[in-house]
Amino acid sequence: MQLARQLFSALRQMDEEATPVVDDWPTGLRDYSVFRNRAYKSGRGEARENAMHDRIAEILDGQGYECEVRPGYPCSDGECDLLVRGNGLRGAWLEVKGAWRNLFANDDKDCNIRRRQNPNFGAHIERAAKDVDKLLHGVRTEHTSHVGVVLVCFGSPHFPILDEHLAVVGSRAVGWTEYTDRWPDHAWLPGEIRCGFWCRER
Repeated sequence: MQLARQLFSALRQMDEEATPVVDDWPTGLRDYSVFRNRAYKSGRGEARENAMHDRIAEILDGQGYECEVRPGYPCSDGECDLLVRGNGLRGAWLEVKGAWRNLFANDDKDCNIRRRQNPNFGAHIERAAKDVDKLLHGVRTEHTSHVGVVLVCFGSPHFPILDEHLAVVGSRAVGWTEYTDRWPDHAWLPGEIRCGFWCRER
């Protein structure tokens, strides 16, 4: 699917373009909000994901799509992360979530000091899984051509991203088409970024 390829390409571009900021703090896709806001450690929680949504929309807009960031769901309360139209898409409602498995100390610029698992990692994965139901209840066929969930996972050699982690979302997205990608973490070597995209045509 063209959209899957372009989403992964956008995420890779973001990982490469996000250079160190204040005090040479590494950013990359893992801490993209720090790069985008030019503020040391400003990227935590929702701010990290919002920065991803905003930049993905900018990149896709430059490729002939029309993107709306955080539109309201037509059939339920709350907001969706991205609505993408154009290039053959009548409307693709996308939820984009991040999941950080490992935590680093503030001075761990080589990923060597703090090798500690993020206690919230499982909750991050579960939020993405719940987005499957959120999309199915929030958007009717007349509002969309596709719905999809993007999960961007950040791991390390000590705490890798495994097939079983992506399977948490895949088990909810029964009958959806799954696309995956992975690459070395540009800013936080020897970390790794692993992504899944589950899409359903309505």
